[in-house]
Amino acid sequence: MILILLAIMTACSPADSGRDSSAPDCTPPVPVDELRWGSRSFVRVEAAIGYHSCALDADGAIACWGSYDQAGMYPVTENPPGQGWRDLAVGYHHSCALDAKGQVHCWGSSDEPDEAWLDAPEETFVQLALGRYFSCGLTTDAEIRCWSPYNTYTDTPTGSFTQLMAADFFACALDTQGAISCWGSDLEGQLHPPEGAYTKLSRGMQFACALDTDGHIACWGVDANDQLHPPAGRFERMETGAFYGCAQNAAGEHCCWGEIRSDAIQIPDEPFTDHSIGYGYACAVVDDGHVGCWGGMVTQGQSTPP
Repeated sequence: MILILLAIMTACSPADSGRDSSAPDCTPPVPVDELRWGSRSFVRVEAAIGYHSCALDADGAIACWGSYDQAGMYPVTENPPGQGWRDLAVGYHHSCALDAKGQVHCWGSSDEPDEAWLDAPEETFVQLALGRYFSCGLTTDAEIRCWSPYNTYTDTPTGSFTQLMAADFFACALDTQGAISCWGSDLEGQLHPPEGAYTKLSRGMQFACALDTDGHIACWGVDANDQLHPPAGRFERMETGAFYGCAQNAAGEHCCWGEIRSDAIQIPDEPFTDHSIGYGYACAVVDDGHVGCWGGMVTQGQSTPP
């Protein structure tokens, strides 16, 4: 018991952060008071910074749900056909998936006359990331490709990369050394990530966060709701959404930061294997594979999984 307590104190100690000495202490989320369950089993869920969500099951079938008028999804009864989908990503107006061969298929629309973010190049990819008006993929050669009617999003960095992240109007990638490169619209510092070596990127709406090799979190971009002030300590997992983020330390404790007024800043009591935060709502895949969602506008349907 003494060793466990020491581990928890070490994981959450502000002095352990090695970064901003004014970083806030851990703000634990409250248990979910209204968890809406689906009946199907999945292995992964993606909540959009918009009004729809999609999930991938063990057979590679995709199911999407949410607001039809946002058109970033098929209607629930017309999900992307077949099985064997290998990866998926959701954006504000659209979604994309990788088939078994690594080719990209996108669907959705918006009120823009040119929807070039749906027209993926005929290459093979291993990862996808979608913004509001652009789509990006990491090729099998570890290079970045983006497609959009706007050159701001297609002027990508060169080199070899291991991970992609796309927020509303900008994107970032981790290179093979763990350094971050960003491109897109630089409204309030989004294209100026921290230096150092990182292992994970996570997107907000107009901000982003990264987990470094020591488990510390750094965030950059718009700081309208304290999104750029993650808790001190070392963490193993991190997830961010439109207005806030949550992270889990080695002791299994969750700490959240940002717009703490949101109803979505809650965590299920059940252990979960995947967690995705959207626009005022969140979803998680629990141990038995079922998806539970909370927060959001129930009338839009984005927090009511199948």
